[in-house]
Amino acid sequence: MTTKQSLLGIHPDILREQFITSGQPAYRCEQVLQWVYQHHASTIEHMKNIGKATQTWLNEHYSLTPLHRVDKQVAADKSATKYAIQLADNQVIESVVLKEKSGYTLCVSSQCGCGIGCRFCVTGTMGLSRNLTVDEIVGQVVLANQDTPISRLVFMGMGEPLANVHAVVAAIEILNHPKAMGIGKRKITVSTSGIIPGIQYLIDHAITLNLAFSVGHANPQKRLAIMPIEKRFSILDVAQTLHLYQTQHNRKLTLEYTLLKNTNDDADAIDELCRLSTYLNAKINLINLNPHPSIPYEPVTESDLYRIENTIKNRGVRATIRHPKGQDIIAACGQLGGGSMATI
Repeated sequence: MTTKQSLLGIHPDILREQFITSGQPAYRCEQVLQWVYQHHASTIEHMKNIGKATQTWLNEHYSLTPLHRVDKQVAADKSATKYAIQLADNQVIESVVLKEKSGYTLCVSSQCGCGIGCRFCVTGTMGLSRNLTVDEIVGQVVLANQDTPISRLVFMGMGEPLANVHAVVAAIEILNHPKAMGIGKRKITVSTSGIIPGIQYLIDHAITLNLAFSVGHANPQKRLAIMPIEKRFSILDVAQTLHLYQTQHNRKLTLEYTLLKNTNDDADAIDELCRLSTYLNAKINLINLNPHPSIPYEPVTESDLYRIENTIKNRGVRATIRHPKGQDIIAACGQLGGGSMATI
């Protein structure tokens, strides 16, 4: 029995070729894509204008199984909405819609859990169950877009995106396509803890994206204490690979720096961070730790947060502060999986 392909996991151009090869008119493909991405059809039978014969053919070769939302929580200040999503194998993932002045951003998950194990991230305490498939990544965006018009994507949810680089890139190509979601690549950011093979894949295949590098600590030995990935991929080697990526793609890089009280907030740590930023010509995004009982660190004080920002700026380095959204629903940066996350 032939395995059916998920309509959410096929690039629109490839789907069009499959339609034509099978004797279906090309305009039928466009109608199907409209039902999937604009009208949010939950079954092929809901596609009323494609005719019974096309519905039958689609059901024989394709599946349309939108993701099932099992919970939705809205922050008290309406700045964040968290979705808990049940997958076909009963795994549960989370994604978050963030309300910005410029529109709505979706924080997308790329894995069930995470195998990187950053000490300051709740998801990292869960371990890795599996990678998400292309249609599961695309499905998060389609699901969120039913409630709010998503205009920007950040792959900063559960998991390490570049440890699942093939599925993440394939999903981005679909979401970028004008016949799907049409989200421009300049509005898509992929965060990484420094997976060199994933960065190299982007270089080798000339894939241009906005990259954000989670630093933790710019000193290799001190980084290892809070980010075990340092043992596999040294920050020195990561920096060289990122520099090569920038050289080839001319995209600005962001350094994400989660501040941990008495761990990476001292003058020496900030000095090393600034030197890394200068080498990479990258801006620094400061993130004060979003606390959780499973995390053995504390955030810095608000006064220290602004003092560190000013210190960085006085060095001539660009710096911004990522203000928390969704803390009250355990949806802020580094908190995903810390709520009611369990296999249903």
